[in-house]
Amino acid sequence: MSRTTADEMAALLAAAGVQRVYGRTGMALSPMPEALQRHKRLRCIGLQSEESAACAAVGESMLTGALSVCCGSSGNGNLMLSGGLYEAMRSKLPILALAPHIPLSTIGTHYFQETSPTHPLRDCSLYCEQANTAAQAQQVLREALRQASGRHGAAV
Repeated sequence: MSRTTADEMAALLAAAGVQRVYGRTGMALSPMPEALQRHKRLRCIGLQSEESAACAAVGESMLTGALSVCCGSSGNGNLMLSGGLYEAMRSKLPILALAPHIPLSTIGTHYFQETSPTHPLRDCSLYCEQANTAAQAQQVLREALRQASGRHGAAV
């Protein structure tokens, strides 16, 4: 079996010391829970909303001081992560949020749940970038992990 982008991302999270990923995954991140479960060091904890996922990650980081991860679904689900990300920034907590976007080929077509997630999420994070290829996803994830851990704040 060949490794997918989700497998590569899970390996980067495990190497960074992440133990749990809180989230409500949907369309764009649907491969992530399976990839996370293939790693013995990672647990995917599914929650009912993106807001509760972000709050759970913030709570874990408050208790441990360690990097914590949350994720959501595309569209307005990304925007629901912002409450927890604002708290992470205010409390200087290392949080990584995985905020998927709609397929690149559908941007500008009024696709289901089309939003511009980087604009509102940039306001509540110290690093917020969009990856459009598998190689770029790994680079952006590495930088997001560095920013969240090194600068103690939210990275998206």
